[in-house]
Amino acid sequence: MNLDCKQCGAQLEVLDDTAVLRCEYCGASRLLVRPGGRWRRGLLGVGVVAGIVGGAVVLGTVSVTTNADDRPGPRAAPSADAVPPTPPRNSRPGPPAVASPPPSLAPPPAPRQPRPPEQPPAPVMSPDDAKATLTPELLTCLQTHEVHAVVVRLGQGYAATDRLYAPLRTVHATYVDGFPISDFEDTPLGRCVIAAANEVWAPAAGGAYLYFDLRNSSVPDPLAGADQDLDRAKANEALIAQDGAARECGHRQLEGFRATRSVALHVRFQGADGRVTQIRPLYVDPRSPYGQCVAEAFAGVVVPRFRRLWREHVHRFDTY
Repeated sequence: MNLDCKQCGAQLEVLDDTAVLRCEYCGASRLLVRPGGRWRRGLLGVGVVAGIVGGAVVLGTVSVTTNADDRPGPRAAPSADAVPPTPPRNSRPGPPAVASPPPSLAPPPAPRQPRPPEQPPAPVMSPDDAKATLTPELLTCLQTHEVHAVVVRLGQGYAATDRLYAPLRTVHATYVDGFPISDFEDTPLGRCVIAAANEVWAPAAGGAYLYFDLRNSSVPDPLAGADQDLDRAKANEALIAQDGAARECGHRQLEGFRATRSVALHVRFQGADGRVTQIRPLYVDPRSPYGQCVAEAFAGVVVPRFRRLWREHVHRFDTY
């Protein structure tokens, strides 16, 4: 006896010892109920078929003819010459299986970032009140560590929001007596500044940081007698003296050289010692051999010290 699957239409084979029919294609099940719990031998029996599809029970009748010598027995294994069942009329190929990466190649879980507290442990001040509170504390740090001047910016960076306040920390560059300090928070003066800043809670996220330019008069000024600003005439003289070395870079036909009449440079001078800290050639790749050769030609230029933190100067030299 053969039945059709009510869900996909594939043929279901019914044997004498079968009570539950399962479709080999869609997996739907059908329950075959026999009168009296068994088929009557030699008679035409009528069975009731209950199809379970998606949680709903569907009943139907089917006529079954049995022989007198039929006995329920174990289901025989299919032979090698057996014809595979007809595929269902509405079957569709499933999506291709995606192999999961081995455990050794799986990316490690991202570390959890500490979330700023919803309620700060201290009252939140306005930026002006925070500066007024921190200024005497930072001046005490300068006096304790015998520093004359510091330029520091305190804020929460760009990770904070208007509703979540985080402790203040240093953002951007910090200058001590005119020199930039990259690891300022790891210095004794930096630890003193951070300890004072952690006692104050204020909205200072993003570019709205608290800016401090403080001077300690009890310590002598290391830039006493220096020019107030960059002397550009002397900067020009010092740079022109190196034009020949830069021109030689073009004569060597280094990679990155462009056959132009002149090359313009942006040269940054540091006020504390008058040295060059950055050279940016315009329309020339600074990473190319030619760009590096030009930067090395002007790297040793020194100008008189000045009281500003830094200044940029534009210089142009002929390439031939």
